[in-house]
Parts: sequence; C-alpha cells; structure tokens
Amino acid sequence: ELSADSAAVSTERSIGIQREAGLGTADLVMSLLELAQIRRQQGMYTESIALYSEAVPEYRRQFGDDYSGLAVHLNNMAFAHRQAGDLVAADTLYREALALGSQAFGRGHPNMIQVATNLAGTLDLRGRSDAADSVLLESLEVLQERWPEGHWRVGRGLNRVGAFRLRGRDAAGALPYLEAAVDNYRA
Repeated sequence: ELSADSAAVSTERSIGIQREAGLGTADLVMSLLELAQIRRQQGMYTESIALYSEAVPEYRRQFGDDYSGLAVHLNNMAFAHRQAGDLVAADTLYREALALGSQAFGRGHPNMIQVATNLAGTLDLRGRSDAADSVLLESLEVLQERWPEGHWRVGRGLNRVGAFRLRGRDAAGALPYLEAAVDNYRA
C-alpha cells in the first residue's frame, strides 16, 4: 500500500521530470493537483495552496470549459484556504466552485450540496450566520425539489439546517427541521 508520503515523493519526482523536460502539459497540471491534494490531506495547507495556485490557472488554460473538474479543484483549494485561516479566499473559491459546478452538474448534485455546505460553514466562521443559514435553506430547497420525500439526502438537509440553528442557540428555529428530519427518515 502506498502511503501519502511515498505518493508525495513519487509525484514530486514526476513533476520534476516533467519540468526538466519542459513539458507544460495536462499531465503536469494533473500531477500538481494530485500533489496539492496529498498536501491538503496531510494538513500542509500553505504548500497545498501554493500548488493549487500554480495548477488551477493552468487547468483553466488546458481544459477550458471543463467546469466539473474545475469546480472540484476550486472546492479543494477553498478547503485548504479555510483550514489555513484565510476565510475570505475560501468564501470566494467556494462561491466560484458552486457557480461552475452548478453549471456542470446541476444545483441538486450531491457534490454541489457539499460545496454549499462548505460555503455555509465558512460564512458561519466569518460571523455571517444569517448568510450561512440562507445557503443551507437554499440547499434544502434544491434537495426537496430533486429527491422524493423520505430520501435520506432530504433528511440530511433538514438535519443540517436544524443542527446549524441549534449550534447558534436557536432551539425554537431548529426544532421544526430536526422533527422533519426524523419524520423524513421514518417515511
């Protein structure tokens, strides 16, 4: 089994070889993104951000309108910024990932619901709990439009809103969503 450290070393070697050969190819971009992901998972956020900052503009140049891939990379880059404490950059990147990903996947796609949840968490950390609540409510509406009553994704969306409001000390506002989540899971 390949450890994250050995995967990083292997990927770094590959990047070095590609750069020495003067290759500015899609393979180099994908290697940079792979290493950025590894570093992000290892908690090395500054290095991860630097790699994403190099790779994402080149990804845009190489792949153009491949919004599905770009949205995923922007979400991952936003997470690294959030973990590094740069909430403004994370907010901006999550919004871009949500906009592009919604074009590629549709608003109700599970990946976009996760990006919206990530954005809501970042907004909350920035002290913008009303905006975070709005993002979660919009995501819930999308889930309810896309999935039938009783579907676990709808229950999860209801639970997210309820749990968020409960953390914000709004038990009265949380209760209807938490009760609806329980009812949804029973359906």
